[in-house]
Amino acid sequence: MDTTDKILDHLQNKKLSKADELRELLSTLESRTPRLKNLTETQTLTLLHELDRCFKLLEKLKSTALDLTSEESRFNGIQLRLQRNTVTIVKRLGGPKVMREHRPKSADVEDQWWWFIDSAIVDRQKRIVINIALILGLFLTVIFTIYIAFETVLAPDPTVLARLDTENIVYQALASDEYENALAKVDEGLQHELLIDDPALLILKGTIHNSLAQSEQAEESFARAKATISNPVVFHIARAQLYMRNKNPDKAEEDIRIVIKFEERNAAAWLMLGQICEGQNKQFDAIRAYEHAGNLATENGDNEIVVMARMALAQMGATGLSIDTPMEDK
Repeated sequence: MDTTDKILDHLQNKKLSKADELRELLSTLESRTPRLKNLTETQTLTLLHELDRCFKLLEKLKSTALDLTSEESRFNGIQLRLQRNTVTIVKRLGGPKVMREHRPKSADVEDQWWWFIDSAIVDRQKRIVINIALILGLFLTVIFTIYIAFETVLAPDPTVLARLDTENIVYQALASDEYENALAKVDEGLQHELLIDDPALLILKGTIHNSLAQSEQAEESFARAKATISNPVVFHIARAQLYMRNKNPDKAEEDIRIVIKFEERNAAAWLMLGQICEGQNKQFDAIRAYEHAGNLATENGDNEIVVMARMALAQMGATGLSIDTPMEDK
């Protein structure tokens, strides 16, 4: 064996230093991350353990005199790509339950975020529900106020102002779960000369009665409201919205599905159904409803609903998802 062969043999069999081991790991991770969608459960689990090794090696080598700027930049880039694909990682691993089973029990993994992406996804979905509820609530409040003004042919300015004053007081009480107090404030509002038999307040009153398990009084209030609203769609949209504010999503879903039976191509109703289903953790139903809302809105030229539906799907990680099964109301 000549000198060159000996040198090559020595280099080939030489044990890698910690820095070399880190660079080799980084190269492996960089080759895996673009193929996340094609990884098996075992390969995905291996990737997470390789992230652990990289993290620990970097921490260990930081105490040395080595310049790790390049390695840290590569590791940060890998993490950024993975953070954009958290849903894919959990899916390829077999779901949140499997991830929890494989998660290390030791306390030293708290800084290794990749073992907790199932919890992060749940937290993100909760924030999405809150954001969509706020946007949709404002949107539907405006629509309902306009509907009521025209449907009941009420004098708009003083009546609307009187109603808003009452609603603000009632909503403050509901925010503190003071349902009896909220009910008393609604009754006070209905005594106003401009608000006697006001349908918006009567529907609000009925939903509060329901929250207090006072079904007979609730039905009485709803019947009085229906008597002054000629369009049933207006009534059910308004009640669904108020049920959501009163934390009663099952009742809200019942109402919005009634709206869809009346108006199958009502994109706003499908959008609201998606928001309600998402709030109930019915993820598949929510995605189908959002997609249907977006399709209808596109056909109807309603760009605002198109944007809201796409935003909701994107935040759920369902961008580009195609569902072949026709959407039907239950």
